[in-house]
Amino acid sequence: MKQSPPLKISDTQAAMTAAASIDTVRASDWSGTVHTIVVAARSSYGQTHNIQATVPPDYVLVGGGATILPQFTKPGAFLTGNYPDSNLLTWHSSSIAHLEPFNHQLVSYAIGIKIFGLSRKQLLQHIKVTSVTSGYSSNPAVSFIIDTAGYKLIGGGAKLSSANNKLLLTSSYPYVYTWNAAGGEYESSSPGYITGTAISISRKLLGLKNLETSQDFGYSFVYSEGFHTGALGTDTTWVVTGPGVLGEFLTAVIPTPQALYGTSNSLSYSSNYPIALYMLKIRKKLPQK
Repeated sequence: MKQSPPLKISDTQAAMTAAASIDTVRASDWSGTVHTIVVAARSSYGQTHNIQATVPPDYVLVGGGATILPQFTKPGAFLTGNYPDSNLLTWHSSSIAHLEPFNHQLVSYAIGIKIFGLSRKQLLQHIKVTSVTSGYSSNPAVSFIIDTAGYKLIGGGAKLSSANNKLLLTSSYPYVYTWNAAGGEYESSSPGYITGTAISISRKLLGLKNLETSQDFGYSFVYSEGFHTGALGTDTTWVVTGPGVLGEFLTAVIPTPQALYGTSNSLSYSSNYPIALYMLKIRKKLPQK
């Protein structure tokens, strides 16, 4: 896994604000073999939200994200779910204002891909979805390995469930062959469960189409007014399929075709924890020199 250096907060926040304003973006890898789309859906303003973003019917959903608006504003609201549906068309995102009222908008992002020469039905035959649910806990967490013999990770997500909906998402990210997800309480008892979902693509298809996947990792100790922010980018030969973030209490996971932005809220004005960003990406292999 390749590690990238952190960015300055001014660069990161400006880029995040710009990324959050985009509704639909289309792109492809350097060869035009892998096509991607990022579709955004926006809620009205309120205290709690459940919203869905759906990719066009000729694409396969492989990842997604969400952000709270306004950004970088206390007391803030928090992500409680960021996950795919079972038919790989719609990305679900949920949020809540926690402890104090916070009128906010939630934006959900769905990432879809299609591969030149394959229909959606044909591509789906090479996609595998694996979901694992934690035990009942105040700090539920899961970490599970995909079928590494036949598949490679390209995306995933996480969904929290509790009786009073006050568990907050703290991580959902890939690491080599595993998908990892966790949530936690903050000054309010809310035990429950978390379900992590991993989306993977067959090694057979990668070989047939001369494709390759990769994972990048970055972190940031940049901290301002209770918010950690981070960004991770890649060159235009790739397209992003699966973003992941590990922080304190997540407020943003924003994907673009060649970048990822993340924010976590510490619920305080003093924190030593960094935010970590994880990126899954795909492209046709470059010609050998």
